[in-house]
Amino acid sequence: MSALFRVPGESMSSEGRVVSEELLDLNQQILRKEFDLSRAKLFQKLFKIGIVLGPVSFVAIYVVTWATYGRFDMMPVNLIAIPLTLATLFACGAYASEVNSPDTRTKSPGEVALELAILIEKKRLKASELALSVKERRTIYREDAVRDIKGLRKESKYYRRIHNLMQSAVIVGSLATTTVSGLAVEQDNLRWASVASSFVVGIAAGFTGYFKFKERGFYLQQTADAIEQEWHAVELGIGRYKRIPKEEEQLAEFVEEVERLKSEQRKREQNLEQPPESRESASS
Repeated sequence: MSALFRVPGESMSSEGRVVSEELLDLNQQILRKEFDLSRAKLFQKLFKIGIVLGPVSFVAIYVVTWATYGRFDMMPVNLIAIPLTLATLFACGAYASEVNSPDTRTKSPGEVALELAILIEKKRLKASELALSVKERRTIYREDAVRDIKGLRKESKYYRRIHNLMQSAVIVGSLATTTVSGLAVEQDNLRWASVASSFVVGIAAGFTGYFKFKERGFYLQQTADAIEQEWHAVELGIGRYKRIPKEEEQLAEFVEEVERLKSEQRKREQNLEQPPESRESASS
């Protein structure tokens, strides 16, 4: 990677090598910090889910036990549900105490994000010491495009997974609601199951329609494929780039096209954030 920081055919000074090695070390620290940030966000997300799910589970256990008292024995279910709920609340409390303790190693996503921003700024300041030419910066940008492609595809896969999960909940929940509703005619105890499955179907359908998981995943994958196509074209000198003789002009064309694709992706994301009536008025 250090070859990216020098012009081919020229030797790098000892000072330049030192700066280049420091940049590589900063890149490693940034990658580790990005992993720590994703892990901290996951823990925080689980904490938020648990802090809501715990009390709701207690209320649900109480309501179902009271509603089915004398008609259905809830003891086997409660022997599993109550310890799980207590364990969830205990884990949430332990996480909160670890994050708020001054002597702990557990950091909140905000603290990790701040450390990551500091490392990125250090990298920018260190890179400025190399006094890279425009061609070198464009070459580095071309190599960084591979990382952008992987990031876009990873995010696309995440949204597709959520969409498939929601659609599965809608399909299974709809079939379960129909089946349980038919059985509930003879068994009154199954009415609660019918209500619960209908509630799950409504939540899944509502989240799918509001957050547009499928559209987000599709646009991210589309942008990743377009950038990858441009990357292969400029590497092999095909497509529009075979008509551009100079490598520097090819890099300039590549950077301009990738930035255009990223700009279009940001516009799509902003459009998806708007309510349906705003999107219709904007398109008209």
